[in-house]
Amino acid sequence: MLNLKRPKVLITKPQEEKNTLKSILEEAGIQVLWIPTIKITPLEKPPFFEELVEDLSSFDWVVFTSKNGVKIFFERYLPQEKRHLLSAKIAAIGPGTAKALLEYGQKADLTPSAYDSETLACEMLKRGVEGKKVLLLRAKEARPILREKLTQGGAEVTEIHLYKVEMPPELPSLLKELEGVDLVVFTSAQAVHNFFKALPRNWPSHLQAAVIGPITAQALKKYGIEPKVMPQEYTLEALASSIIDYFSKGGESCVNQPLTC
Repeated sequence: MLNLKRPKVLITKPQEEKNTLKSILEEAGIQVLWIPTIKITPLEKPPFFEELVEDLSSFDWVVFTSKNGVKIFFERYLPQEKRHLLSAKIAAIGPGTAKALLEYGQKADLTPSAYDSETLACEMLKRGVEGKKVLLLRAKEARPILREKLTQGGAEVTEIHLYKVEMPPELPSLLKELEGVDLVVFTSAQAVHNFFKALPRNWPSHLQAAVIGPITAQALKKYGIEPKVMPQEYTLEALASSIIDYFSKGGESCVNQPLTC
């Protein structure tokens, strides 16, 4: 293990009742400090939403880009008695999102080979979206690339922002607790940006970073930090495995090349 001591990591993703990343790391003997750098806040339904629900059966694709979006859509937006109207094919950006869909009785028809917006767009385009109606459900701060590529491919895209991603108000004071932390784990670009906005001092020289994928890595590099850990498969399980490998090899870089569509 790193520095011949029990390593300690800081997880920056929002807390959940069951967290795969935390469980796997702790089972491997790694100390876990949990300080979320993002806060998920559901948004009110847009005024046209009820009319859209009645027209759900006209969509060819419904696209979910996070499990947060799945939960908010089915618990706050679409009542149980209306779910039969969701007859379109469903695309999920990754296995976590697909698993969340199953909890609401929905099966993803498409999960891309790499779990990012670029690959999802690429694989939807390969299936043909020209003239198709696509309902895109995601965060207010989501990158525009998915919508742009689908629109360029001839799709008619309706986008609804289900939630916004904010900085927790208590974050600056919590980040004083970096003493003894070896590795900070980021699972989204916004988590990176909020971390650096709230960091009360410069990035400590001993501190290293792990990221879930290349988009998060790009955000980190804007602050002059190269990640030491990035899995080839952009899942929490793969990220946990790469972190364990990193520590077991004494801090040797464990950055895999991203998959391409």
